[in-house]
Amino acid sequence: MPQNFSQEDLNGEVEEKPEMTMAKVFNVPGFAEQYLDIPTSEKLRIDTLEIEDDRTSGWEPPIGLRALRNTFSQVPNKLKITNLEYCVLDESEVLMETLKAIDPEHLESLQLNFQRYVYNCNPVWEDFYNLEQWKRLKTLNLQCPGLALSDIMKFFTHVENSNLEIHSFYGVNEISKHNEVMQIIEKLLQNPNLEQFIIEASYGLKSLDFADIYASLRQYDVNCDPWVDIPYPDSDKTLMMWVETNKIWFKGPCFVEEEESSDEDDDEEETEDEDEEDDRMRD
Repeated sequence: MPQNFSQEDLNGEVEEKPEMTMAKVFNVPGFAEQYLDIPTSEKLRIDTLEIEDDRTSGWEPPIGLRALRNTFSQVPNKLKITNLEYCVLDESEVLMETLKAIDPEHLESLQLNFQRYVYNCNPVWEDFYNLEQWKRLKTLNLQCPGLALSDIMKFFTHVENSNLEIHSFYGVNEISKHNEVMQIIEKLLQNPNLEQFIIEASYGLKSLDFADIYASLRQYDVNCDPWVDIPYPDSDKTLMMWVETNKIWFKGPCFVEEEESSDEDDDEEETEDEDEEDDRMRD
């Protein structure tokens, strides 16, 4: 079918304007510098940035995540973000570009939730560990079904406060986990700023591994009931450890118990509020 052209088209005075999707807009070179004045402002401070992918299937990151990746790769100034919450179906290069775009001096807390349970789709944790943003993290909350104890030992024990939820302590192999747990202890003893470090697994330790770990811990405490105090080398500080079938919990020298209000205090506050309401009604 022949196309209709205006006189301006024939004279070359008007450029063709293709339909612009979000993906095309964010792929325009220099887009961030020209149009994203607020995100690239050095004065901007963001308390929490939340990124969520609500897909239920599929492997390719959706348009929104791809657009975000391309945007962050163009941002000229590091974003001053304190907390990053990243909840997606599985890992992609978007997280890496996001972390690179954040000022490491400002990022304190990272929450990651990878929903897909496929071992060969785990992030390459070594790539993240080499980032200054990862090295300076103070708090990490992670849900990653395929995360292995060997990776936890290598790339996570430097964080002050960690809560890691995994599918199984064993992954694709069934070898004993005693040695890896003891190696995690050794790495945590190199972290003098540790608050707490928690590993929870849907499928827990086998009875033999559980018994072997407890046997090794008895060198520090014969009773092991329930906390074991492990001394830091050349220090009067201790690392506290509690082992359950599905949970390994460490408390470091910087751990502080949170104060919980009693039920009685809550009841008193409710009674006072009710009394004040009654007084207003009478007035």
